[in-house]
Amino acid sequence: MLDFIRDLYKYSKKHFIQNVIFMIISGVTSGAGILLLIPLLSLIGIIDSGSIGINFIGDNLDFLKQMPENIQLMIILVVYVLLITFQVLFSRKMAVLNVEIVQGYVRHLRVELYKRTVHVEWSSIVSKNKSDIANTFAVEISRIASGSVIFLKIISELVLFLVQMAIAFYISPPLTAFVMICGIVLAFLMKSTLKESKTLGSKIQSTNKNLLFEISEQLNGIKEVKSYGIEDAQISSFSQICSKVKENLLRFTKLQSRPQILYKTGAAVIISIIFYLMVTFFKIEPSAMIIILYIFSRVWPTFSSFQGNLQNILVAIPSYMSYKELLAEFAGNESKEKSSDQTSSESIVSKQQIRFDHVSFAYRDEESSFRLEDLSFTLPANKMTAIVGKSGAGKSTIIDLLMMFLKPKSGRILADETEINASNEKSWRKQIAYVPQDPFLMNGTIRENLTRFNPGSGDEEIKDAMEMAAAWDFTSKFPEGLNTQIGDRGIKLSGGEKQRIVLARALLRKPSILVLDEATSSLDNESEFAIQQAIGRLRGSLTLIVIAHRLSTVKNADQMLVIDSGKVIESGPYESLAVKEGGSFSRMLDFTR
Repeated sequence: MLDFIRDLYKYSKKHFIQNVIFMIISGVTSGAGILLLIPLLSLIGIIDSGSIGINFIGDNLDFLKQMPENIQLMIILVVYVLLITFQVLFSRKMAVLNVEIVQGYVRHLRVELYKRTVHVEWSSIVSKNKSDIANTFAVEISRIASGSVIFLKIISELVLFLVQMAIAFYISPPLTAFVMICGIVLAFLMKSTLKESKTLGSKIQSTNKNLLFEISEQLNGIKEVKSYGIEDAQISSFSQICSKVKENLLRFTKLQSRPQILYKTGAAVIISIIFYLMVTFFKIEPSAMIIILYIFSRVWPTFSSFQGNLQNILVAIPSYMSYKELLAEFAGNESKEKSSDQTSSESIVSKQQIRFDHVSFAYRDEESSFRLEDLSFTLPANKMTAIVGKSGAGKSTIIDLLMMFLKPKSGRILADETEINASNEKSWRKQIAYVPQDPFLMNGTIRENLTRFNPGSGDEEIKDAMEMAAAWDFTSKFPEGLNTQIGDRGIKLSGGEKQRIVLARALLRKPSILVLDEATSSLDNESEFAIQQAIGRLRGSLTLIVIAHRLSTVKNADQMLVIDSGKVIESGPYESLAVKEGGSFSRMLDFTR
């Protein structure tokens, strides 16, 4: 919890100190308002101010006695109204500052996590559930925000508590000490609930993460769920997680109500004891009891509130710890591209070839882990290279290495004679446009999906790219044209239309290298033909690297690389490999005939 408090203070130091000052002023004005009750009650004859024994008030209010009673009453009430007005104004300022501190802190947390997420090595992203990262952004940081609000509230209550206790001590030190001791005893008795709150917070954090994961999985697979007819089983599974969330929140509510019961019961007992002590032992005037009990009624709930708020913070602490762990994990695996690009402005261009020089890679150190072994091959510039092989052979891993999403364990990747490494990888990626198997489209217009990734692109550039990708004909027939809304992940478009828009987006970047990662594997024949035509128009103008299951897509390739078990087992022109007797590629062709 100290780390959380330190982090919040470090972020909002200036506003934090300013807020504490406002809290002190608000507490002092509130206390002054309480003290004004004494001359007010004395004036209307309920008490004798001298009998309370607060000489400070009596000495400083002597000038009022020289005035008519109605003037005295008016002055006291005006001062009281002014004090309350000041308190309200400062309370408003505190509320605004609290929101500014908390929301600024939340923004800081989210931006910092997003920054780390963007810059972390690709291997760290793929090793985690995306729903867990999304849960941290949406749920855990919101709970941290709630904890921040409560922490600021505790400070405010503490300041007010100290002011009120000072007044209470001034009026009656023995009784105030008695109340303090009772409060401390009850807090000690409630100590176990603090530990229970932290444990419960971890359970809430875990079930919330599981809930978001389940929601994400269910929505992503709802088509398969319906097709397999397992709706009832999925509903049951989802219901069980929701029940756990409900149970945890119910336990938390019961835990929160426990201090209320104990402190309210304790308040009744203590008030009774105070009455007895005041009348029997301390011989305090009954009129003075009004002031003391009024203060007690303001002070005692602070004990209960402090306990409850402390429990709330402890429940939120596991969310903070989860956030810091994710941040630390991403920071430990952060790509060096950001800092290195600040010192290296050299642009990498492959004018002759891209070369893998004895490159090896493994996802894990275990012997059973998939690995690429001693890869050496050349990708000629402005030529079309096709990479083929069975599923799991290592084709996509090679592309991830080429784009520096993954780093070689040994060996080098060179553009001409320049090694591609952490110091220049960002510059290198600027030369590459990537079209994946599953096209990513945002919920927006066609134009937004093009320009979001290529800011500053004009209408003519967009049209040229769309025509090269065979996407202009169908787009221009839409009533809204480029301003057509395509829905979540482009659901309003066919598979071929989505893929051609993503290809146009890649071409709009004006790359020198275009990577097509099984871009036609899920398309119908007509859409595949359109993509083939687009690829044909691009030959010779840039370096084309195509991963393909459909071998018909790559029959015009200048070079074929056949991959199996992380190794290049064949390479050469399409025609020569196709007729090679007993060759792996010719066998692959036999299966497609």
